Amino acid sequence: MGMAFAMVIGLWMQHELSFDTFHANADRLALVQKNTFFNNEKNIQESTPYPLSDELKNNYPEVKRAAKVSYPYDRGLLAGDNIINKIGRFVDPEFLEMFSFPLIKGDIKTVLRDPNSIVLTESLAATLFGATDPVGKTIRIDNQFDLQVTGIIKDVPKNSTLQFEFLAPYEFDAKNNPFINNNRTNWGNNFLTTMVELKEGESMEEFSQKIKTLNMDKDNTIKDVTLFLHPLKKWHLHSDYKNWVNVGGRIEYVRLFGVVGIFVLLIACINFMNLSTARSQKRAREVGIRKTMGSQRGQLIVQFLSESMLTAFLAFLLAVCLMTLALPYLKDVGFENVRLSLNNSVLLISGFITCIVTGLIAGSYPALYLSSFLPIKVLKGVFKQGKSPITFRKVLVISQFSISIGLIVSTIVVFQQIDHAKNRSIGYNPDNLIAIRATRDLSLNFAPLKQELLNSRYFEAVATTSSPMTAVY
Repeated sequence: MGMAFAMVIGLWMQHELSFDTFHANADRLALVQKNTFFNNEKNIQESTPYPLSDELKNNYPEVKRAAKVSYPYDRGLLAGDNIINKIGRFVDPEFLEMFSFPLIKGDIKTVLRDPNSIVLTESLAATLFGATDPVGKTIRIDNQFDLQVTGIIKDVPKNSTLQFEFLAPYEFDAKNNPFINNNRTNWGNNFLTTMVELKEGESMEEFSQKIKTLNMDKDNTIKDVTLFLHPLKKWHLHSDYKNWVNVGGRIEYVRLFGVVGIFVLLIACINFMNLSTARSQKRAREVGIRKTMGSQRGQLIVQFLSESMLTAFLAFLLAVCLMTLALPYLKDVGFENVRLSLNNSVLLISGFITCIVTGLIAGSYPALYLSSFLPIKVLKGVFKQGKSPITFRKVLVISQFSISIGLIVSTIVVFQQIDHAKNRSIGYNPDNLIAIRATRDLSLNFAPLKQELLNSRYFEAVATTSSPMTAVY
């Protein structure tokens, strides 16, 4: 049970640590962020102005590529009789050259060059077009504009910070959105993200210093805004800032879960030690006879440690079986991306090392203790346990219960915090409230849509908001 728990935690940690590592240029990719000082508060923002990417790409030799990338939005897609809402991003053509999202069909250098083109993920293409080749087909977006499918990419991995189901040129959005079109040269309006790929050998820290005051240099009305690069490998786990200093983020949960997994496995090791030393009298005669027959203490230690490691390996096999049965029931509690695969070399190597370490830890004291018996006393039947093993067992039991109590108390505290968050007053009654992400065509036709919904008599009131009420930006 201890091993199974530790392995589930280990697989979850492996998934978290694997985010964005599949990109070939991961070490040279970064997001441009900015430090802001407003109302005496130091904050971090990732929204940047339209002209920034072109400025970096054209006037800074350290930059190999740069791209404007929109935030993910729901868009209505229509192909034949199939209509569906999917999340997509508008990006510059260099995006697919910067990031390793493999193309199945299409040319990476041209698929996003035409403003009226669109690239679909493999699963979205199958949903819209079935088995038919989608390249060259037309898709209507937001029930307003026609785009031609120019490429198909593999589905975005779960361990990617950037998530989307289709890509379209940013130029398309700029051309058809008056707000964006009117801000092509405006350095003071921030509404998109800028991503860069540096050339080999360039330092992100040094480049951050070079572009630090770029916004203020381009527009002298901008005050207290400085730019810096946030490396791709830190996007998922190191995204929290305090007073402009990166203080971690999700990595804290990874570390915390790792400590919990180690403690649970340690409790299992302590149990094994206690049981082994408690059964010492049953093996005392065996030790006495072996020593009488010429066995050295070192040989006995190796024997007992080998038995302990064999037990650990058997426990590992049972733990794998237990995980196979348990994982389907853990999908709804945060382990939906945990996969048990015998092709996972990290799992196999980690399991092997865990068995060795666990076997050595759990079997170390029993091996040293049992191998120290004097054969003459054991065979005469005068063997008695001294105070040392009894004291050590008491220490183990106290340690085991202390760790267990700590974990139980922590669990209760976390449960109460979650319960409080779920049941505290939120300022409105959520019953019978429905929130729907509106695509652009619905937003533009809100007045008749509202009237039709009210006429249905199912709705008491209808309103629009700029973002979901529960969203955190």
